[in-house]
Amino acid sequence: MPLAPVDDKGTQFYYEDTGAPSGCATYTTLVLIHGGVFHSAIYRPMIPYAAARNVRLVLVNVRDYPGSTPYSASELAALRSGNREEQKAMLDERGKEVAKFLLWFIGKEKIPQTANGQTGNSSRTGGLALLAWSWGNTITMAFLAQAAKLPQRDQEILGSYLRTLFLFDSSGHALGLPTDLAEFIMHPFRDAQIPVEQQGRTFERWVSEYYAHALPKDAALHSLTYDELKASLVQQPIDNPPPEHVATVDHLSSEQYADVVDPTVTARSHLLYIMVVDRSVYRDVMHDALWDSSVWPGLRVPLIWCDMSVSETVFAAWHFSQQVKENWPRGARKIDIVRFEGANHFVSVHAILPGIARDLSKCIALQPHGDEPQRMLELLLTLA
Repeated sequence: MPLAPVDDKGTQFYYEDTGAPSGCATYTTLVLIHGGVFHSAIYRPMIPYAAARNVRLVLVNVRDYPGSTPYSASELAALRSGNREEQKAMLDERGKEVAKFLLWFIGKEKIPQTANGQTGNSSRTGGLALLAWSWGNTITMAFLAQAAKLPQRDQEILGSYLRTLFLFDSSGHALGLPTDLAEFIMHPFRDAQIPVEQQGRTFERWVSEYYAHALPKDAALHSLTYDELKASLVQQPIDNPPPEHVATVDHLSSEQYADVVDPTVTARSHLLYIMVVDRSVYRDVMHDALWDSSVWPGLRVPLIWCDMSVSETVFAAWHFSQQVKENWPRGARKIDIVRFEGANHFVSVHAILPGIARDLSKCIALQPHGDEPQRMLELLLTLA
């Protein structure tokens, strides 16, 4: 079982690595961080399509997920403490673990550095892209928030490789969404009518459905008012959906389902992250990550939002895009907001991969379907 050290205390990440594509010395490495409950095995359908596109995939399980080091009693106590400083320290440590993993992997595997082609950044080769999906963006945001605090040598090494940080259909936590703004949005973990023992399974179905929001196709997301956006969002999935809009979990056999879900993590730690940790902690981490571009100024940061996803992620993308367009400080990182048409929250993970951003408008027309990991990979390759 491949394990990577992420500190000097014996803490480890489990990971899967497709290896270097045969015959290509300038491949791009894409490190994939999973969301909540669904772990990194969710990315396995992309593996058969990676080598042909000169991509090396690295699927990582973060702490408390299968194969990786569980949280200690003291770490779980910090999450439930109600103390902002202790909770912030927990997220800081998660960010440091990602940095340690990337540095260890770069040193061990000797992957290609980023190189610019004759046309500049639009034809970059090699290097490393980091993608997180859903709640996993809280972990990669915590990583980027550590950039200025890393030792100078570590900054330089990562700067020679790191090309893109993908924020893929992010939860509201990672994007600093205030709780009070989103109180109208249904979420299984906030619904008192759902018994606690059923919340996990309810969440797994809820997050994998398709939602037919009435979002205008000819208007930028940030241009909508709060009332316009709220009126356009639906809380219930498509009823009697056509085959292309059947819930993603319905495409999985019981064996496949068991391979990608850790049902024990919900009660153990995930609910603490999403229900107990102070939302202002996530906001502060996001500011640390994105409001200062002095370290790795060339890093690309696309936020890809899926327009048939659950209301929370669409709403979070709207709130974030408004901040970027109207209140983004000078010197902050440049953010590209990319709409992924026809994609739900879950399926889309099977369709995006590292991109070599040339024309962001190309992604908008892509139409993913439930089992098209090839399509997702091609989207990422247009953006990295």
